[in-house]
Amino acid sequence: KREIESLITQYKNPEEVDKVKRLADDLQEVKDIMQQNLNSMVQRGVQLQQLDDSVVELEVAASTFKKKSTEVKEVVWWRDLRCKIITGVVLLIVIFIVVVVACGGFEFPNCKTSSS
Repeated sequence: KREIESLITQYKNPEEVDKVKRLADDLQEVKDIMQQNLNSMVQRGVQLQQLDDSVVELEVAASTFKKKSTEVKEVVWWRDLRCKIITGVVLLIVIFIVVVVACGGFEFPNCKTSSS
C-alpha cells in the first residue's frame, strides 16, 4: 500500500509527470530516428543490389563487345590482305602488259640483245 501511495504522490507532482512525459517524448523521438535509419539502410541495400546488377550487365556487355570487336578486326584484316593481294596481282599484270608491248610482243623481238 505504501508503494501505491508513493506512486500516487509521485504522479500527482507535475514536475515528475513532466519528466516522464519528456522521457516518453525522447523515447518516441529515438524510435522515429531508428525507423528512419532502418528505412535508409533498406533503401541503400536496394540501391546496392541494383548497382550490382548493373555491374554484372556491364561486364557481360564488355565481354561481348571485346569478342565482337576482335571478330571485326580479323574480318577487316583479311579484307585488307585480300585487297593488297588483288592490287599486287593487277599491278604485276599491268607491268607484264607494258613489258610485252614495249618489247614488241610475246617473242620480245625488241628486247633481245643482238649477238653479232
